Amino acid sequence: MLILEFLINLKTFSFIAELILILIVSVIVITLEFGIKNNENNDAKKTLTNLLTLIGFIMLIPPASYVLNNFNFNFYVSSLKVFIFPLLLLLLSLPLMYLLALFSLYELIFIRINIGEKSEKVKRLAKFKVLCICHFNLPKVQFILDKHVLDLMRIKEKEDINILINSITK
Repeated sequence: MLILEFLINLKTFSFIAELILILIVSVIVITLEFGIKNNENNDAKKTLTNLLTLIGFIMLIPPASYVLNNFNFNFYVSSLKVFIFPLLLLLLSLPLMYLLALFSLYELIFIRINIGEKSEKVKRLAKFKVLCICHFNLPKVQFILDKHVLDLMRIKEKEDINILINSITK
């Protein structure tokens, strides 16, 4: 979609042509929406939809001919780099954001486990069991934090951990 928008914006229409085009498309869209709301005249709706599609294809003709006639590979490569770079940064940062959210939720769970009088061995075992159940599943970690937060704080011994794990895995 981004590349299509880029190609359409390469070649613009004159000011008068833009005004006339906006007026025609606005009237067609308003009429189409009015017909959709009133559920009347399906043939008119189909015709107006086809007309909007035709206008869209007509708008693609000048940019397509401009690209074919004035093809400058370096310009397109540099422009493509400008468009692709933010998308690439977003895609590369998504795993980091996911891991940060996961780390934050695990930290909240581990804080709840540390609350109360229990041995270090029981705390470590409870944390290990939670890690083994959830792995990298963010919704599962969120579920434990939402539904079993009091159970995490009530852990006193290994039997409490097993009861909690059984209630989570059901």
